[in-house]
Amino acid sequence: MKPAMLATGTFLGLSLLCCVLAMPAFAEESVTIGAIREGPEPFHLKYVVVQGTLKDVQALEPYYLASGAGCYGAYLLTLEDETGSLPIAVLGICGVPTIRTAPAATGDRVRIRAQIHAPGRLGSFYGIDRKPIPGANPDELHAVASEITFLQP
Repeated sequence: MKPAMLATGTFLGLSLLCCVLAMPAFAEESVTIGAIREGPEPFHLKYVVVQGTLKDVQALEPYYLASGAGCYGAYLLTLEDETGSLPIAVLGICGVPTIRTAPAATGDRVRIRAQIHAPGRLGSFYGIDRKPIPGANPDELHAVASEITFLQP
């Protein structure tokens, strides 16, 4: 291979790499809560981005996995936009006992990436006695947060 061709190929490759790295990362487009509430089935177990104002932020007591590992710092919140509201769970940190207060507060404007759970689609959770666990079978639409971004007021 000629040195001029090698230099040209290297230059083109590096130029292309620089262009790709300089492109802005496009964020997922947000979905209104009203659209999710109108027809939750297509959103079931899918990740969506919703944004709005936090209402009713509640810290939860530690909970335990089947392995016995404790999970700390979980909380529940309600996200509200102009089309409706959506209950969202934020899971705890498992395995290491820690105190984590909810970084979110009522009134905060946020953008949340969350997995949607349509009502009646999760099946039933049963205890050792093979009876349904009260309160463990949510009948309402809700979501589980994977990422929270705070927005400017």
